Amino acid sequence: KGVYHVQESIHVADTGFSIDALEAAFRTVVERHPALRTVIDIESTPPMQWVRRDLKWNLQVEDSSHLSFAEQEEYIAAALIADRANPFNLADRQSPLFRVTVFLRSANEFNWVFSCHHAIIDGWGHRVLLNQLVQAYLAIKAGRKAQLGVPDSACREFVAYQEAVRRSDKAFEFWKEYVNGIVVPSVPRAKHTGALKLEEARAVHPLEPSLVETLTQIARANAVSMQALVLSAWFESLRGLTGQELVTTGVITNGRSEHLTDPLSALGLFWNIVPVVLRVALPMLEQVAIVQKDLIAIEPYSAYPLPQLLADHGERELFFSSFRYLNFWNVQQAPAESGLRLLGVRANDRYSFPLSCTASFNPLAGGGLLQLEYDPDVFTASTVQAMLDNFAALLGKVAASGVQSPAQ
Repeated sequence: KGVYHVQESIHVADTGFSIDALEAAFRTVVERHPALRTVIDIESTPPMQWVRRDLKWNLQVEDSSHLSFAEQEEYIAAALIADRANPFNLADRQSPLFRVTVFLRSANEFNWVFSCHHAIIDGWGHRVLLNQLVQAYLAIKAGRKAQLGVPDSACREFVAYQEAVRRSDKAFEFWKEYVNGIVVPSVPRAKHTGALKLEEARAVHPLEPSLVETLTQIARANAVSMQALVLSAWFESLRGLTGQELVTTGVITNGRSEHLTDPLSALGLFWNIVPVVLRVALPMLEQVAIVQKDLIAIEPYSAYPLPQLLADHGERELFFSSFRYLNFWNVQQAPAESGLRLLGVRANDRYSFPLSCTASFNPLAGGGLLQLEYDPDVFTASTVQAMLDNFAALLGKVAASGVQSPAQ
């Protein structure tokens, strides 16, 4: 429940808050981005996306100012759970694939809650949405016209590019060779008591800014990406779980590339999931170099749709876990003179895999976060926590030595 149902609740303090300006600002954002006006015809073959000019939506406003802070927190948390229990209906082509609710907490404090189907937005686009929402809000509140630019064609271009990759003989041959020999180990199912709800099945580990800076320097010195370094440590954690030398995971790939006219300003879903394989255990930095080489080799074919890849290989399982590397350097802070202050954030972005790893890094504050989300019907909390502890320890060893192999 709540899979591919994206939510973000942002607690904001705003001197001179205006609900009317906030609603007008979001209407401006919706007009700017075709992705927000997209509906999906799932009955067509293949399914088609349609952009509606006349899509009707309403901003929901709930007044919780009469509640205490603790009661407000509980009330909003319960609203998020109820929202996840109400999935978006892809068969309804008259309604948007997003919802917006504002919880009024006081005269100058509110929670902005945005939820949507993952089919219309990705993480980078979510940051674009928030940046432009703040920009439009401050302009409208000051009596100016919001200037967000004109709609672009990036979504349409990405669909065309992905279809070209899907039809490519070179892409087919690459993936045929690359996934040859993959055997996904069976994972013993946990004895789930039902005490832990799916949305609670997660474990997190913060990464100190000093650690992230050291890892960044090591990656740079060895001519590898931070993604390859962290992914290699994740592979080691999977080895510890499965006991097998060959490990594979589904990596979220970034489709915002030079193949698009303006890849950085659009909203939409621009990623894919493809298997990345590590076949042998080596000292850590040698292993990272192999992972880096594979990521480079995969890049021209990274838009090959996962459903097609599975169909090509008899629908056999290629991985049971996913890996997502996040470093959204397009995050912007509101101007100091704006009166806007961020007081808190809670979010939900769960995938369908039994085990999902997210490594996120904060370009503004430094530091980062490792997060594992899991299916409690497959994994126990203790198993996942042990994996996360091992994952973090591996990164710590790399930072401490720069050359020591976790396998030694």
